[in-house]
Amino acid sequence: MSKVELQTTPIKNEDGSPYIVLTIDDEIWMTNNDEEKEYIKSVVWKAKWNCLIAGLGLGLVVRECAKQKNVDRIVIIESRPDVCDLVCPTLGLKYSEGIGCALNMKGWTGKINGKVVNVYVDDILDENIVEKLYVNEPRFDWVYLD
Repeated sequence: MSKVELQTTPIKNEDGSPYIVLTIDDEIWMTNNDEEKEYIKSVVWKAKWNCLIAGLGLGLVVRECAKQKNVDRIVIIESRPDVCDLVCPTLGLKYSEGIGCALNMKGWTGKINGKVVNVYVDDILDENIVEKLYVNEPRFDWVYLD
């Protein structure tokens, strides 16, 4: 089993926020550095209505997406349950055995900035993912693959 950790470093971002690192087996998987945040802002401003995000990471993309006024709903597919267990509570999301009731997909659910957010524990590369999502979610108007 992999070791997944969130680490806060003594380094600060330019805005004064703590520099956070997501590690998997002691290797850096994702950070919230200023460059990463700026890149995300440069693409997420186009998000609208029903959004699909592949990969949860630190939740930076979903947080920024939820700030967009034209976004109604956000769906995230994350293949690693251990990443969800660590990051979803920091987003205020709650675990549920049945957010995808029709197919009994497990995941996390809640609201961020008033936007409905569902995080499904699944593989975006699964050949049946489109059918699984179609049963539970509306079509997507914006997609972010990380």
